[in-house]
Amino acid sequence: KVGFKGFMQFLADGVKLFTKEMIVPTQASEFLYTIGPMICFICAYSLWVLFPSVYMPMQVVLGMLFFICISSVAVYGVFLVGWSCDSRYGFLGAMRAIAQSVSYEVFLSTCLFCPLVLVGSYELVESRANSFPNVVLGFEVLVLWLICVLAETNRAPFDFVEGES
Repeated sequence: KVGFKGFMQFLADGVKLFTKEMIVPTQASEFLYTIGPMICFICAYSLWVLFPSVYMPMQVVLGMLFFICISSVAVYGVFLVGWSCDSRYGFLGAMRAIAQSVSYEVFLSTCLFCPLVLVGSYELVESRANSFPNVVLGFEVLVLWLICVLAETNRAPFDFVEGES
């Protein structure tokens, strides 16, 4: 375990993945091909700042807005990898992934704004303090959010990016 009670294990795993042997296509721009996954990695792990913890006594102001902004920035990492590989098929696959991701992010943002309107704040702590009325009043939004989250994982039946022919 890394750190106190394995608190930094996720960071050690990410560093290990980036320091392993990297295979870059011959025509690809090595810098852009490397920086794309790093953007996705940084976006994914920066969302952990939103969860209150004993180790992190501060709270993010406008937490839900931060979540929506960071989750939409991750698309740029996918774009950089698809564009820098210098292959039209890789680029088309990246464009399909981006189109699918952006369309689901619009839906996810709408699902996230509905409970925020009920609470009247962008703060995560305030929205969790009133969680019972939100679940009762927003059951339909919860079901739509679950469908959207499943679609974001690109699992069947939402695996359009693989484009079977």
